Parts: sequence; C-alpha cells; structure tokens
Amino acid sequence: MREREILRMGEGDMDAQRRIGPMESRPAPVAPGERLLALDVLRGLALLGILAVNMAHFSSPAIFWAMAGIDPWDRPWDDAAQGLVQVLAEGKFYPLFSLLFGAGMVRFTERAAARGGPPGRLFARRLAVLLAIGALHALFVWSGDILLTYALVGFLLLLPFRRRTAKAALARGIGCIALALCVYALLVGPMMGTENPALVLWAREMADRSLAVYGSGSYAEQLEMRFIDLSLQYSNAVIYFPFILGIFLLGAAAAKVQLIERLPATRPLVRRTGTVGLVVGLPLAALAAYADARLTPGVTTAYDLLAFLGYALGGLALALWYASAIVLLVERPAWRRRLAPLAAAGRMALTNYLLQSLVCTTLFYSYGLGLYGRVGPAGGLLLTLAIFGGQLAFSAWWLRRFRFGPVEWLWRTLTYGRRQPLRDGRET
Repeated sequence: MREREILRMGEGDMDAQRRIGPMESRPAPVAPGERLLALDVLRGLALLGILAVNMAHFSSPAIFWAMAGIDPWDRPWDDAAQGLVQVLAEGKFYPLFSLLFGAGMVRFTERAAARGGPPGRLFARRLAVLLAIGALHALFVWSGDILLTYALVGFLLLLPFRRRTAKAALARGIGCIALALCVYALLVGPMMGTENPALVLWAREMADRSLAVYGSGSYAEQLEMRFIDLSLQYSNAVIYFPFILGIFLLGAAAAKVQLIERLPATRPLVRRTGTVGLVVGLPLAALAAYADARLTPGVTTAYDLLAFLGYALGGLALALWYASAIVLLVERPAWRRRLAPLAAAGRMALTNYLLQSLVCTTLFYSYGLGLYGRVGPAGGLLLTLAIFGGQLAFSAWWLRRFRFGPVEWLWRTLTYGRRQPLRDGRET
C-alpha cells in the first residue's frame, strides 16, 4: 500500500470518529487483551538500551570526564565495551522511547474519546502525574531522569498538534527536529575556533566534586549536587525540547495511520522505513564516532557540529530501524514467543525504569555499596545484563499475578481518579 494512501486512511478514521460520535462507556486503562505486543516488546528493548547507556552516568561523572578529556578506563576490555554501547545503544533508545510516547498519546486520546471521556483533560492529568513522578525521581533519586522532560514536552502535544492529521503531524515533527538542529548550529557556529581552558578546569573540578559527593558524601550533599546537575541538564532545553517534540510527533503520525494495527497492509512501508533508517543511520553513526574521536576539550571546532548532527540524526534513523525490525519480527509466531520476556518488561516500563535507578544508585552511591567511580565500562555492561535479566524475571513473575506494574497502577489510578483493580478486569 502506498504511503499517501495510508496517510489518507488515518484522516478517514478521524472523520469517521467525528461522524459516529463517542461511545457510551467510562474511560479506563488499556486491558491486557487490547495491548499491541510489538509496542510492549519495543518498550522492553528500549529499557535495555537505556540502561546500557545510563550505566556510565549512574556509576561515574562520565559527562564531566568527557568535557575534561579524562579517560580513566584505558584498558582493552573497557574500550571494547564502551565501543559496543556507543555503536548499538547510545543515542538510539531515547528516540525509540520518544516515538513510543508519541504513539501512546494518540492511542490514549483516541481510546478515551471512543469511550466518551474528555481526551485532552485525561491526557493532561496523565502528564501531570508523570511530571510529579519525574520530579520526585530527578530530585531524590537520580538527576538523569527523562520522565520530567517527557511530561513537560508532552504538554505541547495538547496544543492543536493533537487534532492534526497524520501528514500534518509528520510535517510538524520534521520541522521541530530541523528547528533543534538549526538552534544548535546557531549557538555553536559563533564559537568555532575559540578556546575555553576555564571550561576544562571547571569540568575537572565538577568531576572531582561528583566523585566525592556521590561516592562518600551525605544524602543532603547529594541532593544539593542533583540540583546542580539538573540545572546544567535543562540549560540545553532550547535544543532538545523541540527535538524530542519532533520525535513525539513522528510517533503520533505512525499511530494515527495505525501502522502496526494495519499489518500486513502496511508491511511495505514498515520495511522501507527500516531500510532507510539503516542505510542513513549507519553512516551518520560512523560520522558521529569519527567526529567524537577528534573533539578537543575546551576548543569548539566543526567536529562538535558533525558529532551532534551524526549523533542526533543517526540515532533517530537507527531507532526507526530497530522499531521496524521488531514490528516485522513480532509477526512471526516463533519470534513472538522469543520476545515475550521483553514484552513483559515493556508492560511495566515505568516501574522498571524507576527500578533501574533505585538499584544502580544503591550500588554506586555512598548510602549503598559506594562503588561510584570504581566500575569501568566492561563491568558496567555486565551489570546491565545482570540487572535487566533480573527485571525480565521479575516482570514475568509480577504480571502472572497482577494486571499492571505497581507504578503503572498508581499512574492509572491517579489519571482516572478512581482506584484501578490489580488482579482482575473489574473496575471499582
């Protein structure tokens, strides 16, 4: 089926929904039988990739070390592990999670409208709860939180974007991504060729401070340090907020045309998307790695711009390839069975994401084992596999007994304003 026809089908669904009007039914969470296996598998895969990338930031002041040009893990096995994570995961899985978030927004609001609920109000309440969870997580557990950002950017989806057609969402998504890249270029361009040795000195001081505070400091000192980390992270919001919004809109466009639900009719488009993602993503990822290896701490050069462009666009392209590959694999019964453990983890994505932070900060921070700054990339990769393996087992065990993960249950209960059942399909 041609892409233009598929996009028109998405518009037709919206028109039909307007003609038919809302169904008489109370808004409620998605029942297990209504879930799409491919989306849950993708969420599970994204959890693994995000943990693999975040491990360096859980266990060390990796960003400050990079800014200062410090590499404390100059060992072959650590170089190999770091290269593996960089090639397979870095920059690929938060775009994948963002695509899923945008698609989830469309499925949530369309389902709420079909059941007679106010979709905009329900989605705003859902985002408000996510905002609270993200703020608590960022301030009291780990400053590398993404939930707070998703909630803040998600409120922009409540603007007229939500009512647009698939073609409009796609065009606006591409526009937002282009805007983010242009803003980065405008900010970095005037600094080309300039040197800033004070930045390198500051990064070294911040790395030493992080090692002292997270490795052996008090919880109060860590709380203060998290405020500093968060202020630095959100200083770049003018770049990554529109970039994330753009990816949200790409996911929304895919959901509006029911790209997964209409398989096998949409299979050619899914395959083509994956092929383009791979063909475009690999060279861009190679460009990012090439430029990254030639960055000079404290000096802004064209390599900074090339590294960012390769990282941002290459990561998004390969995220589309990952998504397309999983969607096609899930069509095959044998692969559905093999990927079932990932689907279980994906059904509890919010719980598992927060659990990763709790486990890792307990391992690395002073109130736990105090291993901060002592575990290299190879050890971090082994820990990633061990922790995620435990999450697969825990998720399967939990979902044999309950409908939702514990944090998902809380999120749904607060969103719908009534206690949701954990063990059966009846609402209370």
